[in-house]
Amino acid sequence: MKTFASLLVAFPLVPLACGLAVPMVKRGPNVTGTVFSSHVFSQTHLSLIADIDVLNFALTLEHLEATFYHDALANFTADDFAAAGYPDWVRKRFTEVAAHEKTHVDGITAVIKGLNGTATEKCTYNFPYSDPKGFVALSAILETVGSSAYSGAAQFITDKASFFLYNLHCRRAYPRYQTYLTVAATILSVEARHSSWVESSVQLANPWSGPFEVALTPNQVFTLAMGFIAACPSGNPALPAKANPTLALSKDAKPGASTALTYDGPSSDVFLVFLTSDGPVSTTINGGKMAMIPDGLKGTLFAFVSKTKDKADDENVVAGPALIMWPYNPDGQLIVQ
Repeated sequence: MKTFASLLVAFPLVPLACGLAVPMVKRGPNVTGTVFSSHVFSQTHLSLIADIDVLNFALTLEHLEATFYHDALANFTADDFAAAGYPDWVRKRFTEVAAHEKTHVDGITAVIKGLNGTATEKCTYNFPYSDPKGFVALSAILETVGSSAYSGAAQFITDKASFFLYNLHCRRAYPRYQTYLTVAATILSVEARHSSWVESSVQLANPWSGPFEVALTPNQVFTLAMGFIAACPSGNPALPAKANPTLALSKDAKPGASTALTYDGPSSDVFLVFLTSDGPVSTTINGGKMAMIPDGLKGTLFAFVSKTKDKADDENVVAGPALIMWPYNPDGQLIVQ
């Protein structure tokens, strides 16, 4: 088990380096307002959150991913990957993934600055890997979180109007009209492709966990991201999200077996809820913070301690999520780790 992311007017354009251009725009009514960093990012505050805050939230995750790939590829050579048992194309593909994440950072930053907003800068991170295999495992985690983050954040984008932005590839600059929601969807699909490639082609496990992606709220994503963030620049905009208390299951936790839970919070009248591709699955927690994991679970899941057994929304979560990966083969059997 592995445990552990407004209106833009089309003209005029201000050219930046390497074929990138961003719109000069006026702040619309949905771009101003207070960032509710001390509040829960939930449906309760949906109308109070500006699109620019959602963009900075996405940029926070993209900075994390871009730095992760940049640093790892700078540290591990092709020989290091070969010594770990990977064919040469694995590192080459990761180089492509790194370029994608850098492009996401540059693109979102350009849009925020085009809105005369302050774009969040990258933080200092702690990534718990020491070799290429650890890097690959963590890559699967980050790409999975990224896919669930974009799936859950789309609902907070209020402005669906079009904007004009140049393709960011230096050698193929061409204009295209997009919307915030469209751009988020295109990034989501690439994050999901990354995740599937890492888990299936590189790790030889399941490329998906079911027919639907698990959508996480920004609070839930921020809880996972904070596990990698050591410190951030003091000038970064406050994010409209807060981290929940953390949750950990036993390292040997598996379906059909009892597991110990580690979290700060009550152990009575609460449930262990797994958000899966097919919906929530829950089990009771006893007074000793032990729970029996339901049999039949597999793939990628997010575990929570919740006040209710049928959902794990921000209003009911006591702790979590904890990201869990129980990989399985094409016959649906769990792969022994």
